[in-house]
Amino acid sequence: MSEPSAYHLLREEVRRLSFQGIQLQTIIPVELPAELCPRRRKNQATGEWEPVLRNGVLQPAITGKNPSFWRADGEPQLISHARPVQLEVLLERIAIAERLGKEIGLAVIPGGDLTSIDFDTKHYGSVQELEQDWMALVDRHPVLTGTRMERTPSGGVHVYVRVRDRMASWKRPGGGLHCNFTTEQNGPHRGEVLAGTRVSVCAPTRNGKGPYELINPEAAYCFAEVPDLASIGIYPEVKAAPEPAAPLPPLPPPPVSERRAPTGVSTIPQLADLIGSKAQDVLAGGRPYGGDASAAADRSLQLTGFVKELWSWHNLLLEQGLRFEGDPDQLLAQAIASLDIGDKAERVLASIIRADCRHRDPDRAQRHYAWLAGDRSRRRGGRGEGQGTGSGTSADASSDPSKPPPLSREECRDRLREAVAAHQSPTELELLLGELVDAAELHPQELRQLLAAVRLEEEQREVLLQEASALEEDLARHQARAPITLDRLFPLPLADALRRITEYLPYCDHVVATAYLAGISGLVKLGTTICGNPYTDFVTPANLYVATVGRSGQKKTPLEKLLVRRPLHELNREMAAANSRAMEAWREQCKGCKTKDERPPKPVAIYLQIQDYTGEAFVQQLQELDKRGLSVLVLRDELSGLFGSMNAYRSGRGSDEQQLLELFDGQAYTSLRVSAGDRSYDRCQVSIYGAIQPGVLRELIKGGDPSGKWARFPGCPTHLSREIHATASCGV
Repeated sequence: MSEPSAYHLLREEVRRLSFQGIQLQTIIPVELPAELCPRRRKNQATGEWEPVLRNGVLQPAITGKNPSFWRADGEPQLISHARPVQLEVLLERIAIAERLGKEIGLAVIPGGDLTSIDFDTKHYGSVQELEQDWMALVDRHPVLTGTRMERTPSGGVHVYVRVRDRMASWKRPGGGLHCNFTTEQNGPHRGEVLAGTRVSVCAPTRNGKGPYELINPEAAYCFAEVPDLASIGIYPEVKAAPEPAAPLPPLPPPPVSERRAPTGVSTIPQLADLIGSKAQDVLAGGRPYGGDASAAADRSLQLTGFVKELWSWHNLLLEQGLRFEGDPDQLLAQAIASLDIGDKAERVLASIIRADCRHRDPDRAQRHYAWLAGDRSRRRGGRGEGQGTGSGTSADASSDPSKPPPLSREECRDRLREAVAAHQSPTELELLLGELVDAAELHPQELRQLLAAVRLEEEQREVLLQEASALEEDLARHQARAPITLDRLFPLPLADALRRITEYLPYCDHVVATAYLAGISGLVKLGTTICGNPYTDFVTPANLYVATVGRSGQKKTPLEKLLVRRPLHELNREMAAANSRAMEAWREQCKGCKTKDERPPKPVAIYLQIQDYTGEAFVQQLQELDKRGLSVLVLRDELSGLFGSMNAYRSGRGSDEQQLLELFDGQAYTSLRVSAGDRSYDRCQVSIYGAIQPGVLRELIKGGDPSGKWARFPGCPTHLSREIHATASCGV
């Protein structure tokens, strides 16, 4: 995909589809070798991310259809299908891929009322059979001739429509949506309906097999609106529940000592009764795993939770030699049918290591087994167990063999977490607290404290998720953005000179560039401006406030000497000589004057670089610079010294800091004082450059930035102190 025309077509498609309000994502349309880009999964035991193996073979992370893009450094990056991307970011990703000569493609994010109907060749006997089926569908429903349709490289077909009922007719009883479809009632599986769970790769993307092509280019940007999918002959494939397996031959009766409880009640627990309430909910058609609607719609997540719970119980029973009835494989088949995930079940099961499934609380599991098996002669108490009975009622409840063991605090916490995550109403939470009081024998106040802690935990979790999502978006945007280089900013001779000067110093291009620009911004002619937007008359002076952030010993001083002080050395000498000549001329003029009133005004010395000043003296300097059309640079080895010396001569009650903030915009200034008279200027251009250590910067910004002082400084971290960049919330 190295032809420039291919990238041009992608850019044009992005603009036109975005104009229609279609959400898009980028994809890398080829499968990358698993050795270079392996799929990884977090090990829950160690917390480490490990490669995913299937039959001992590494699995690729980039499959050619999952949302992804190329970073500016040439590395691939996976992203979430559920996160829309702005038009500018999409175009920037295409530009990076073009510069790298890499494959890139587009995918539509179905959702809301937009649905993609994916006819898949693997569900037909041949491509010809698929052609006959979808063309017959178009003949029966002519509205489809006016909607976007695409042919995939493998011969499949994508049909895009807007569904007015927003897929309400495809909802499952237990939550989520049906995915597989058929073109006739109770007919065979023909493909998948994509309505928010996955992206749909679209034209003009090209993969290793060929291009995605528009079938009807005249309707490329039209999306037909239909009442529901049934109105165009698309029906959900609903699988019937599996037939119960033939009963297993009876097991030989165990010895009485193994199967009879002290109460004389004898029974062998059913595996379906042993597994937890969430697993039982899956068998009943529910989607209990996860804490939000997106988790309920994720069939793979639901099956993963069920399988781990089922296998953890099965492993425990086998290891402890405990008798049970029921076939785990039959329960698994029932869960697969309930979730309608037969097309993905093998992949999900291959990702779970059966031997690693272990029960979280084996002791409690065995007590639960004993209770189901008939051992009800004793019962665990609440928090007061082992401390004596507080009342006769409590003692009677503890010995009642008709009741199950009380819930532990951990189980109460889990129930409360599920309720809070499901955003249950206050009334529902009150009812749940009443149930838990009876089931756990905990004091109501304890449960309310537990609920408050769970609510706080959920709020913190949501905040962290939002912040993590924002950071991921910022990181993706940063990685997609082309890096700042000297060659991009400056003419080639100047870029080569800057690179040669700093060749043996550990500076990134952005650090070199900002230091040099800050130095020369103090030399440009007063009145030089940058027009940010000609339509709104957004004009700003060509000045900079720059802070180079680095620890002690990171050679910040050599950077300043090379790029800020040295270029101005000769100019400073000439300006000092001019100041001396002006002073000598003034002295000569004063020799014939008998009184002070006869003397001409004393000349004000002009400086291109200033290290220290008072507010009044600086206004006087800016007044003179305005007359001569000059700019000025405030230069400090340590910026903390600049802010620490403000208002030093007014016991901290001056306005030096406010003055510095106002100077950033280069606005006019007028001050009237009885003693000093009129001090004013029509324009100014002040730049600041200095270095600061990360620890000092943290202290200065820990209270926030209400005045916007630090927002005016592009924080420039050196390569050894990148972590302060995030702390300062300052971008270059």
